[in-house]
Amino acid sequence: MKATFRTVGDKQLRHFYSIDIEEREDGWRVVYFNSKIHVNKRTRIGPGAYSPEFTYDEILKHVLPYAMRQFGSVIIHCPHCGA
Repeated sequence: MKATFRTVGDKQLRHFYSIDIEEREDGWRVVYFNSKIHVNKRTRIGPGAYSPEFTYDEILKHVLPYAMRQFGSVIIHCPHCGA
């Protein structure tokens, strides 16, 4: 099963980015960051797999700093300037 997200809490990702959380057969979840501007690059992010006890929201908030370190803070849509 895969769920795709374009927001993390109250932060919206820019339109060419998304985050997938995929659930493995054993119930553990892995996270991928998708970028349409990096030749549709899909990168696994985070410390590894997350147990079923973690909610999607908790996982997203935990992996956002990993994505921002790797791709920069520009992955977040700025509500003030529209960028």
